[in-house]
Amino acid sequence: MVFDFNGEELVLSNNHSIERSLKIYPVPTHDLLKVQTDSYILEYYEISTLNGKIIKSGRFTDYNKEIDLSLLSSGVYGISIYSRHHVFRNKLYVK
Repeated sequence: MVFDFNGEELVLSNNHSIERSLKIYPVPTHDLLKVQTDSYILEYYEISTLNGKIIKSGRFTDYNKEIDLSLLSSGVYGISIYSRHHVFRNKLYVK
């Protein structure tokens, strides 16, 4: 089980309709990663190595749904995006 900062259980997203409602672009990227959804209120994100070590995290605001990846080395990372009751996880390619 996964819990948010308030101790509430989150649902891991394996649902393709949920994944289609979240747009992450451009992929691969080298500077700004944009995140867009019309269905969920996004709260925060985590970027991790493939070993699970969190190397970057932050909160989304109503006005800013961009993640600055310009300081990351080229490679493959994990990205987790949290809404109130869902976690979206995927691989992220940085060039």
